[in-house]
Amino acid sequence: MLLLATLNFFSWIRALSFLRLFKNTRIFIRLLVEVNKDMVPFMIVLIGGVTGISLTYQVINNESLSNAFKHNYRLMFGDFSTDEYEGVADWSLFIIASVLIPLIMLNMLVAIMSDTYARIMSDILPQDFQ
Repeated sequence: MLLLATLNFFSWIRALSFLRLFKNTRIFIRLLVEVNKDMVPFMIVLIGGVTGISLTYQVINNESLSNAFKHNYRLMFGDFSTDEYEGVADWSLFIIASVLIPLIMLNMLVAIMSDTYARIMSDILPQDFQ
């Protein structure tokens, strides 16, 4: 079942490449590919930050590692409950995590995407004929 789901996913990715035949979708496919290339260093830093915060959360709250990652993944997208925070260490980690990941890191992602968009659109004509 997992193999079928994986093959289905990759076949839809391959189907997206056929959208390069049309001028209106060609630009978006190119943007999608370039943004994914530019996001690799960002994702390494983001995963490192989430891992560090998750390990700290695990130590402070004596949680399992999987629960700590689930908690910080939810915190990254703003889905959290402050009822479980009791001490100064919990609140300090929450403030650091809620400022570092959602505010700073995701705004950096928007800046990377904006920079990639400007770079692609500046030389769109030569790329369009490629």
